[in-house]
Amino acid sequence: ASGAVSGDGSVGGLVGWNYGTVSGSTASGTVTGNDHVGGLAGENHGTISASTASGDATGRFYVGGLVGLNYRTIEDSTASGNVVGVRFRGSLVGANDGGTIANSIGTGTVTARQ
Repeated sequence: ASGAVSGDGSVGGLVGWNYGTVSGSTASGTVTGNDHVGGLAGENHGTISASTASGDATGRFYVGGLVGLNYRTIEDSTASGNVVGVRFRGSLVGANDGGTIANSIGTGTVTARQ
């Protein structure tokens, strides 16, 4: 997926909420929202593997280069876009709530905003 995406909550470059499996996928657009904002997925309740996000992600809470809020599994994935958020922000995920992250990396710049 490519192109700009904007919304209020659970906003992602490919999916807002993932409850299944996302594998071998790429998102490259800028993602802007309020809460749960990710370059690939706003929230992950399933599995994300071998996927990449390269667009910038901007929001308030739970903002990540790949996933805003992760509950389950992220593996073999990368994020390279810049991240801007108020709280719970990270180059790969904004927050990890009991999930598993393996062999994955975020390389974008993370900036706090007021």
